Amino acid sequence: MKKHAASHLSINTQFKILTGIVLAVFLFLILMIYHNTDRLLTQNANNYSELITRRLENEFSLITDTAETVLMNLQADSALTSLLYAPYSGKSSLLEEAKRTIVNYTLPNPQIYSISLVSDTVHYSSLYSYGMLDKLRDALRGSDSCFLGVVNSDFYHLAESTETDLLTYGTLVYHDGEEAGAIIISMRSAPVLSQFSDETAGEFIGSYYLLCEDDGVLYTFNCEKELADMLWAASQGVSSSRISDSYHLRVIPLAKMDCSLLSALDLNHTGQDMKNITMSIWGSMLLLCIYTLSLFFLLSRNMVRPLNKLFSTIQSIRTVHSRDIPEPVVLGGCRELSAVGQEFTDMMRDISDLNRRIFQTSTTLYEAKIQKQEAEISYLRSQVDPHFLYNTLEVIRRMALERDASEISEITMDISRIFRYSTKGEPLVSLKEELQILEAYIHVQQCRFQKKLEVLYHFPEETLHLKVIKMLLQPLVENAVFHGLETKSGIGTLFVGAAIRDDRLVISIRDDGVGIPPDKLEQIRKELASEVYDTSRHVGIVNTHARIQLQYGREYGLQIESSQDEGTHITLILPAED
Repeated sequence: MKKHAASHLSINTQFKILTGIVLAVFLFLILMIYHNTDRLLTQNANNYSELITRRLENEFSLITDTAETVLMNLQADSALTSLLYAPYSGKSSLLEEAKRTIVNYTLPNPQIYSISLVSDTVHYSSLYSYGMLDKLRDALRGSDSCFLGVVNSDFYHLAESTETDLLTYGTLVYHDGEEAGAIIISMRSAPVLSQFSDETAGEFIGSYYLLCEDDGVLYTFNCEKELADMLWAASQGVSSSRISDSYHLRVIPLAKMDCSLLSALDLNHTGQDMKNITMSIWGSMLLLCIYTLSLFFLLSRNMVRPLNKLFSTIQSIRTVHSRDIPEPVVLGGCRELSAVGQEFTDMMRDISDLNRRIFQTSTTLYEAKIQKQEAEISYLRSQVDPHFLYNTLEVIRRMALERDASEISEITMDISRIFRYSTKGEPLVSLKEELQILEAYIHVQQCRFQKKLEVLYHFPEETLHLKVIKMLLQPLVENAVFHGLETKSGIGTLFVGAAIRDDRLVISIRDDGVGIPPDKLEQIRKELASEVYDTSRHVGIVNTHARIQLQYGREYGLQIESSQDEGTHITLILPAED
């Protein structure tokens, strides 16, 4: 009786019971995997952080020992120390000898970047100004340590040098029991910073390292200042290591440097090492397979086979991209699914009929729209594209050559090129071709204005191959010349350039002419914003704006800015298409 009890339950009930059991077991397994993974990865990350901390400690210790040894030797050098308190008359010979001594120490030890001397009468340094040297000397007076911190050059020409983050050490020099001056050594930090090179940057995700003093952060290796200050505040009172909020902190005193090395491990970023949880993953996968097979067995006889047939029918319809059904879909199975099959057949036939009607209607509307746009574009282009005067211009050019008027010949040849370009060929051309025609037009205007017109071009190489509408720039440049620069006294400047921004081609035309009066500028902007293009006025501006929007859509077009007596700036926004 109990054996057949489950089979009398509804398929929905059977599915819920099995799903509840499997999900409970699966949830338990996932929790166990998560716990093991978290513990393992945290331990591994903590061990690695400790290793890096010890490396840094050793590097700092080695650099400090080197600096202390050199400082002791320099203190014992009579020429060097004598320079600090010798009278001015004897400093010249001592300075040369001190330079040789400094070179003798820096050349064999590349870790030493610079040695500086400072006293009341001597300020010798290739890194620091007089004021900085005096500050470092004052810092030595109030410190028991020779370490002065991470001090970079305050010279302007060295501010951007690759040699930065210099570990600075110093010692006071005494003569006859009185302070005579100080010796400052700047050590390269490359051995320390090499731990954080670009090649190993990925290994430090979630672990941060700081150099701290009692009153704050001295230097950060790989974190922002705000995070560094937060970690320093959390580390107060920490003797060795502890977990603070979501960070595992470790503090290692650097006695010789009178500071501490702080490492912080972010427990929320502990990597993705999955080696020790393979068995748990396979167990989860096995349970998932058992669950899937059981569910399939229960549903297959009652629902899956008819639904598979329906699915196959749908897939075949998608494959052939047709909604026509040659024969009715008979699913079999329960009565409800049989009814679904009949309704599906009727629905697909209705959709097929509806698609035919929609397609016919859409085709008719689309053809009408294209014809309308082509007519509008053709009309607009006809206002700026000349279709005549070829033979007349050629006659003028030949007559100019016969009369040795080379400048007139060049002008007529340029105009002929412009006319021929505007009336022949494809409606879309490369920006390079458009620029060549623009240069021909500007040459004509420069011949007319003589030396009154100066033109600047800026077209990066990657923009020249992009497609634009033919005769796009000439009307706008013509506007700039005749309405902006012609009436200006003195030399006028015209800038034409292009750039690619966010997959868009942005073309700028800027002049320093007389500008546009505010009321007229407002009228032009209203016409640009209107959905009905009135090209009877402002042909160069409104016409070009209309051509762009009809060709590419309303998200593209023309923008204009102008200030009276300062000039006008026109920006064209087009799609960056090859």
